[in-house]
Amino acid sequence: MKHKKQRAEQSKCSPVEQTRTSPNLAAHLEEFAKAVAEGSSHVEAAEICGRKRGSASFLYDQPGVKERIAQLENLVKNATEKAVTENAIKMRRLVDIDRNEIVMRLADIARSDKERGVVRVRALSVLAEIFMLKAKTVKDLQQFYGWFSDELENYAETGKVPERLRPIVDEGETETASPETGKNSDPDESAGSGMGC
Repeated sequence: MKHKKQRAEQSKCSPVEQTRTSPNLAAHLEEFAKAVAEGSSHVEAAEICGRKRGSASFLYDQPGVKERIAQLENLVKNATEKAVTENAIKMRRLVDIDRNEIVMRLADIARSDKERGVVRVRALSVLAEIFMLKAKTVKDLQQFYGWFSDELENYAETGKVPERLRPIVDEGETETASPETGKNSDPDESAGSGMGC
């Protein structure tokens, strides 16, 4: 049971802590080397391993300590490089969503009773932009931005601009061509068409 706990604790440790103690170094020298490899100064490492601050250079000069520090630093470096590589791979993803899915997800949000009102309104606003329902200029209206489906169908059949758009579109416009014939329509019939399309 004791061994299982030790293994579990070791798996949570840093790469330096997971390495086995070098058989050539005393326990306090191994601890000193680990502390230095993890970024502590020599003086801090001396204190960490239970020695006096003044003994830092003595500990560093002991046989095998410099080599062990280099070995442990290399382990830390490799572990860091591996983690960076794994994170980079996780961050790169294939685009697996298409336009239809975006529109349908926004529609689902807009229709959901579970979403807050502000979220639903924002989803509808984005959908209105996608479907070009927000005309910003008269030219946009002339290019059918902001028209409803039934208005477009009616215009295709009759050539008449919807009542709600006439005051905007008719400003300064003259008679237009009939959608079926392409000829100028009778001024009485084209009242309100005003589309230069």
